[in-house]
Amino acid sequence: MRSALRELLAQRAGECDELWRQSVLHSLRILTGSDKAILVVRTTEGPSAYGGEVSQDLLSAYVNRFADLDRSRVAATEHRLEVWSLSQLWPAGELERSRYYQSFASPNRLHDTVGATLHFASPPAEVCLVFHKTTRSPPAVTDHRRELLSLLLEPIRVGFGVDLGMADPIPQMSSLIDVTGQALVLFGLDGRELAQNPVMRRILAQDQERDPLREQVRGVARSVLACLANGVEPRARTHRQADGTRREVATSQAAYRLRGNLVGRNALGHGTAVLVSLDRVAFQVPASDSLRARYGLTLRELQVASLLMHRLTNVEIARMLSISPHTARHHTESVLAKFGVRSREALRRAIMEIPAS
Repeated sequence: MRSALRELLAQRAGECDELWRQSVLHSLRILTGSDKAILVVRTTEGPSAYGGEVSQDLLSAYVNRFADLDRSRVAATEHRLEVWSLSQLWPAGELERSRYYQSFASPNRLHDTVGATLHFASPPAEVCLVFHKTTRSPPAVTDHRRELLSLLLEPIRVGFGVDLGMADPIPQMSSLIDVTGQALVLFGLDGRELAQNPVMRRILAQDQERDPLREQVRGVARSVLACLANGVEPRARTHRQADGTRREVATSQAAYRLRGNLVGRNALGHGTAVLVSLDRVAFQVPASDSLRARYGLTLRELQVASLLMHRLTNVEIARMLSISPHTARHHTESVLAKFGVRSREALRRAIMEIPAS
């Protein structure tokens, strides 16, 4: 799901990027568990077709002879469906008797078809995505594939809107991050925060050290913008830890992985916004307040204890806390001493025996 979302957000506004379209088609085919996929983009200049695991002959036959027969093009106008399965577009029993099925779908083993059909007003365009299985599946499987596609309907709309020349993709990007399950923040090219989705707000609200964590998120955005100012694409860097666009940070309650990217490319290939994602990679130490009171831990020692619980080395702890390995080792030794244990494994056992708060 995240792979498909990243592809959809990476398009260049106003530029027909065939590689992007092919990449999106591939990601959505994998996401929906489909064996074959077809994308047809129709503009005033005519149709452009792309295939996923289909031959050029089959792709041409669909566009030139059968695309108007499967009813996908009228899904929205006649059935009020933007995401559909063919079984929804045909009365029971009629699909199997149709010319489309008998002359095209059945001979080419294209079954349990699901898809999405979107219409754009300015510029006028139609985007049709069609996904097939080569073997029949239970109806529940087809329904699940259609539901997966529905989850990405808004990102699909935004991605192709940018692709087809939508003037300003930022408002739609701001709304689409709200429907994702990942913590995301959108920044403008001036560094201002434009939108923060509910998942990010919840994580920040739950962490007592939300202000330093929020500053780390802003720092990632600033690093992406610094790369842009220097004429370097963040994603092109081999060692991204060094440029600050990817970093790992820790609070006394959790460890996080942050990543920043340019999204919504314009016609010159420059990003129109910065998207920063946050993933929790470690969980809260049991009874953190009790640990501090019971063992006399400093806040930094509590952070180290949290990371030791997740089997990080001194070098990894140093990187996540932005301290030297020597300082990390000193804190580790202090934590072990305060708990009265000699090994990290003994420390983990001691902490786990304390009731969670």
